[in-house]
Amino acid sequence: MAVVSLVAIVVVPIDIEILQRYFDRSFTMPPAAIAKVVVTMALLPLATGLAVRAMFLDAAARLVRPLTFVATVLLVAGALALRIAALPAVIQLIGGGTLVALTAFVVMGLVVGHSLGGPKAEEAAVLALSTSSRHPAIALAVARANFPDEPHLGAWFDIRPKHHHPSC
Repeated sequence: MAVVSLVAIVVVPIDIEILQRYFDRSFTMPPAAIAKVVVTMALLPLATGLAVRAMFLDAAARLVRPLTFVATVLLVAGALALRIAALPAVIQLIGGGTLVALTAFVVMGLVVGHSLGGPKAEEAAVLALSTSSRHPAIALAVARANFPDEPHLGAWFDIRPKHHHPSC
């Protein structure tokens, strides 16, 4: 995860350059902004977990199962709340092929990741999930930077009120 996140700092600007040339349009997303997303959303939580585990090995071993359960419950509850809040925007996307394209992208990522994951089922599953989800925070940051007024960006994740103050 850490390596892929660090690679994104270099690869995403290259991808943006390719998109600029393909669409003959200017896009923006400086590597520093990508690095900020990578550090805050991936590397900092990972480093914190590793540090806590190293400092409190016995406590970490005892707490791993209950904390994993609590984290899973909170993740599911949060994802469900976001899905419900974003449902009106998602419904507006039906019919234009957007949902079909997103579904195809995720399914393709699952298939490719699983097939490249090797013979161990656990490793194949991890690679499949990683490949299909990549890093949505980076994608949303790039999209927001280039299309700040688009109401449907991140329809699956965005729960901001429709009429929000610009300073929010």
